[in-house]
Amino acid sequence: MSFFQVPEAAEQAGFRACRRCHPRRVHASDPRIELVRQICHAIDEHDEEPQTLKTLSAETGVSAHHLQRTFKEIMGITPRQYAESRRLNQFKANVKRGASVTEAMYDAGYGSSRGLYEQSSSRLGMTPATYGRGGKGMRIIYTTAACSLGRLLVAATERGVCSVALGDSDAKLVAALFAEYPNASIDSQDTAISPSTKPLVG
Repeated sequence: MSFFQVPEAAEQAGFRACRRCHPRRVHASDPRIELVRQICHAIDEHDEEPQTLKTLSAETGVSAHHLQRTFKEIMGITPRQYAESRRLNQFKANVKRGASVTEAMYDAGYGSSRGLYEQSSSRLGMTPATYGRGGKGMRIIYTTAACSLGRLLVAATERGVCSVALGDSDAKLVAALFAEYPNASIDSQDTAISPSTKPLVG
């Protein structure tokens, strides 16, 4: 069993917020956690205009150095990485709802295609256009394993990792992968997880 200090960190790890207890509404007594939640909220509320350390510092009233250090200690990533992850997830959600790649890109807050395409290999494993076509023409290999957070699925193309997901069962994880990439050729890999993805299991 794993515990997260803030709901946003759990969501970054692939978990969904409980609809009954609404963890985002709970106020933390630890001032560091409250600060991190303020930062996450500021980033989430201004996703169309990227927040810098300077603007986040002005909004929260703490120094940029303290803000960056505290955020990384609690979340495990920097504010910029959190913002980039949120933006890319929004792009993918827009595409899944039927938006064109261009519409999804601008609605997610990308000012141009450059930022999105720079992340395409490392975060999508394919070009944004190919993702918009449901992975058509791509071969995806996936593997599942047990980790401290439950069941982990890691999928990749020859260009890079295209999916990292957590869940309760392999069947649900695999079904979600096929749903996300309906036009790709998807195969399981029964061998051990490659060294590049090994750090994700723990």
